[in-house]
Amino acid sequence: FSCKEVFHHIAEMEMDALIIGPTFYDETVELCRRMDDRDIPYIFVDSTIETTHPIAFFSSNHYVCGNLMAKLITSLIPENSKIGMLQAVRTGNHSANTTILRKKGFMDYLTDHKLDHQVLKIPFSVDTPENNKKYLSRFFKSHDDIPGIVIMNSRGNYIANYLYNNKIKGVKMVCLDLTRPNVEALKGGKIDFLIGQEPEYQGFYAMKTLLEYLIFKKPVKKENYVQLDILTRETIDYYKKFNNIVY
Repeated sequence: FSCKEVFHHIAEMEMDALIIGPTFYDETVELCRRMDDRDIPYIFVDSTIETTHPIAFFSSNHYVCGNLMAKLITSLIPENSKIGMLQAVRTGNHSANTTILRKKGFMDYLTDHKLDHQVLKIPFSVDTPENNKKYLSRFFKSHDDIPGIVIMNSRGNYIANYLYNNKIKGVKMVCLDLTRPNVEALKGGKIDFLIGQEPEYQGFYAMKTLLEYLIFKKPVKKENYVQLDILTRETIDYYKKFNNIVY
C-alpha cells in the first residue's frame, strides 16, 4: 500500500480512537479532518501539525533537535567549512514533516550564530533505494573535502557504513535515533553523536493517555515534549532506555 491508500483505508475503519504518526503533512491533515467529522479522538506521536485538533501529542521538539544538531556538528568541524545534509525524499519530491522542521532549526542556528558554513544536500531516495550508492558516489567525488555530515532521519548507519567501506576518513557525523544499526555504528566510532528521541516513551504514554481518556474520562495534557538524549561512543553502554525501566 502507498501512504495515501493506507490513510484512506484507516479513515473508513470503525474505531473508538486513533494514534497517528504524522509523517506526511497533506495525508495527515485529510485523515484528521475525517476523524474530526466523525468525532473520533486522536493522538499524535513523533510530531504534531498545527492545523489539526489532536487531544494530545507526544514528540520531541524537532526544531530544537535541528538546532542541537547544528550546534554539535559545528563544534566538530573547522569554521566556514562545508556540511553535508541528508534529507531523504519519500514521495515525489517531498520530505517527512519532522525532517522539514529539523532542517529549519538547523539552518536557523547557523543564521542566528552568524556561521558561514555551506550546507550541501546529500541525495537519498526511499522510493528508489537501488540508486542511493550511485548518488552517494557522485556526491563524495564532487565534495571529497567535506568534514561533517548531519543525517535528518534514522539512516545514519547507511551513510556511516558507506564512508567506512569506501575508506572515506575524517568525516564527523551527527545522527538521529537509537536503532540497532545506528548504535553499532556509534560504538564502532563511525558516528560521533547520536540523538535519541524516546520513541518507546512516546508510544507508551500515547496509549496510556488515550485509554485513560476513553475509559476514565481523565483530563488530557495536550503538549507533551520528550527529552533529547545526546549519546556518544563512551556513554552508550550506560544509557537506560525507557522500555528497560518500565518492564
